[in-house]
Amino acid sequence: MKTKILIATLLVAAISASIYFYLVRSKQIEPPIPKFDKSLVGNWKIDTAYNISDSNKLSVIIPYLFKDSTTFKFNADSTLQIISAKETETQKYYLNRDSLFVKSDSTNDVSIVKFINDSTLSLTSLDSTVTVFSKLK
Repeated sequence: MKTKILIATLLVAAISASIYFYLVRSKQIEPPIPKFDKSLVGNWKIDTAYNISDSNKLSVIIPYLFKDSTTFKFNADSTLQIISAKETETQKYYLNRDSLFVKSDSTNDVSIVKFINDSTLSLTSLDSTVTVFSKLK
């Protein structure tokens, strides 16, 4: 009789432990996926650009090439307009967690997006070029 009670108690304890761990594990809170698209929509300009892997690359010249005349406009319909004094180029973009994909006619660029604050973001491309943007008001 004592053996049956012991087995029944162990069985109940095992089932209870299984249920407890199942419920605890299923309720684990996953970190929220940032909603980049809402923060990304708007007009942006390049502040700085540099290359992490090689400081001798010409990427430090990029801000001078776009000097206050080029605006990057991210629209809610996933279009990116690059507006300069001479022309406007339209591309498509989409975000997947922390990756920004920009599709033009000839290339598919991928960058890692990092929001520094509401009005500043950095994009790191696959060739280790970091471009810092400021949101225009």
